[in-house]
Amino acid sequence: MKTLSKQANVAFYFVYTAASFILGSIVIIKSINFYQFLAGSAGILLGFANIFLLVIKVAIKDNTDVENFAKPLSFANKMNAAIMSLMYVMLWKIGLISLRVFLPLWISLLMYILAGIRILLCFGYHNKNLELKVPLQWILLRNIPYFIQNIMVIGLFFLNRNQNLSLAWIALSICFVCYIIRIFLQEKQIKSNLFAIPESIAYIWLISMFL
Repeated sequence: MKTLSKQANVAFYFVYTAASFILGSIVIIKSINFYQFLAGSAGILLGFANIFLLVIKVAIKDNTDVENFAKPLSFANKMNAAIMSLMYVMLWKIGLISLRVFLPLWISLLMYILAGIRILLCFGYHNKNLELKVPLQWILLRNIPYFIQNIMVIGLFFLNRNQNLSLAWIALSICFVCYIIRIFLQEKQIKSNLFAIPESIAYIWLISMFL
């Protein structure tokens, strides 16, 4: 059963990663404006965010092998976190352009600063980023900037929703809620993976809105 669960998890990440690259490429090819190009690029970035985890998950043969891959797995998780922070910077820019929103410069600067802070927290020396199990307080601390990024992007798409992107805030909200749940269920990997499914589908749905 554990082997089957592991295989299903690897298959899921493979399909999700491939779909991100393929959909992102299609959006770029069909783009007729800059924000569509950015959206396609965000899809490809989403693929890169998961490819690190996919490689490690393929390499791990079973649960007893996890400890041998503790450092690369932890590094892959941190790379995933860093890339996702950058992707939300792109989503912020996409929202501003596509929705034709003009905000004070300091608000956008805040988005960039939050991304930088989260990346520094992820790879900071005291973060124990090369250990498989990171203390919960560090997990919460490094995710606070990411939570604020999520809220800012969701708010941007919700308050300025239009006919073409009226559902974008819903997709983003699903991703946000599922991510929060996964944070608190990370010790229970199987249950955590269950919430990764709707989160991943919502991201693919979001990118497809720019076709």
